[in-house]
Amino acid sequence: MLAGLSVASLAVGAVLSAPAAYAGNEPPQPLTNGGPPPPNGGPHPCFTHKLTVEGGTATAVVSRLKPKPHDSASANESASTLTRDTFCKDLDVLLVSYSKTSADFSLPQWAYDHATGTVTKKDHELTLTIKVPPCFSQVDLVVGTVKDLINPLIDKKKLYDGRILGSRDGLGSISIGKPGFWVGGDKACAPPTVTGTSDCKKLTVTVANPADGIPVTVIFKGPDGNKPPVDLDRGKSASFELPGSTGLTVIVTIGVTGSKHTTDTKIDYSKPKTGCEESAGLPVTGANAGLAAGVAAGLIGVGGGLFWAARRRRVMFSS
Repeated sequence: MLAGLSVASLAVGAVLSAPAAYAGNEPPQPLTNGGPPPPNGGPHPCFTHKLTVEGGTATAVVSRLKPKPHDSASANESASTLTRDTFCKDLDVLLVSYSKTSADFSLPQWAYDHATGTVTKKDHELTLTIKVPPCFSQVDLVVGTVKDLINPLIDKKKLYDGRILGSRDGLGSISIGKPGFWVGGDKACAPPTVTGTSDCKKLTVTVANPADGIPVTVIFKGPDGNKPPVDLDRGKSASFELPGSTGLTVIVTIGVTGSKHTTDTKIDYSKPKTGCEESAGLPVTGANAGLAAGVAAGLIGVGGGLFWAARRRRVMFSS
């Protein structure tokens, strides 16, 4: 097992505070899904949304608001014909869950599951369902497609911010409802394990990342230096072998993807005390070799005599 290693110890360290409604870091973007922007810089509300997280599952329901006269009808247009649907275009929605290293909002985060869909004038309601990690996690409901998915989340200046549905500003304000994000989990994500196996000839070091862990980077260091880094996703493992020798040590460095913090684990080679003796079938040297050679020569002589004796006889076969 990986002594002393926990996901918390691999965390970035400083925990960042979640910005209110994820607003402020992302500048307003060109409006594509709504009508003329209101004074706060966001689109007129066209949709409603609701996000629930329960039993390891996150479900988001996004619906188009029922048409009604728009407040900004011009003098030469009838309010009965200028409805909300005149401005509200199709809405692309992304629901994504992340695993992280603490119960509060923190970075980095790694995408765990996601789903996308579009609310159209024909399909007025969209339901998305994804899995949530069984540990410290976060769920975001945002305006966008899979191309807008950020993985990993490592930079506090590059978050979804105004894209979160229900935001006060930005594209997310196109939908009415509580801000579309959830932060929870009551335990740290499972840490990777490091094991060393010694046999008579070699040392094998294995790092296993559990399915409910977080992505890590592994570096094996032997007597000849570091091996190339290995990116280890959830549910994956990596092994490293070296010929066994007295005093052999392998250093395993594990770092959280997107973080500069690392943890080292030392694995020593320990040759088994039994079971490594030379087998009887191996080459024999020394005094016993002469004895064996003499016995072999005698057997060859006996075999030759029997051969010539057989040639002088008539061999008969019977059934």
